[in-house]
Amino acid sequence: MSFKRKNRRLACLLAGIAAYVFLPASCREPVKNYDFVYLDPLQGWEKDFPVRLQVDMKDTLNECELYFSLRLRENSRLNDISRYPLTLVFTSPGGTVYRDTFSLPSYTEPPAGNYQSRHGVREIERLYRGGIRNREGGIWQIDLLQRDPALYYGNISGVGVYCKQGK
Repeated sequence: MSFKRKNRRLACLLAGIAAYVFLPASCREPVKNYDFVYLDPLQGWEKDFPVRLQVDMKDTLNECELYFSLRLRENSRLNDISRYPLTLVFTSPGGTVYRDTFSLPSYTEPPAGNYQSRHGVREIERLYRGGIRNREGGIWQIDLLQRDPALYYGNISGVGVYCKQGK
């Protein structure tokens, strides 16, 4: 075999090894720092139906902020409801479970949160908690449960979560 042919073969082998090593690292899924579940637009959030969200909170060095969002149909039943109380069940990547309560408002003004209303739908985003120091990086599962069985949650047509990572 000639010297040029050996070098060409070696170069091809090295290029193949480099592609094998570096290609999978560059094709990883991007961090999913938000999740949103669209509910039935006519029936809304049905009773005793948990909403499951997942968010990647991989940063364990910096603080983060966690926001919840709500999408509401505007109608006459909405006018007498100012808050939607929820039970939040957080499950860490390692399986540790944390519980908390939180109420999403049917209306909010800055700086308390973002609010938009268009075409008969209200979109609300509210800060749940800031300054979170995450000790366990990875995909966190969040189950949202209706906390007040007497309250009508049928106006809710979507629920979401957003994790704003620190810099």
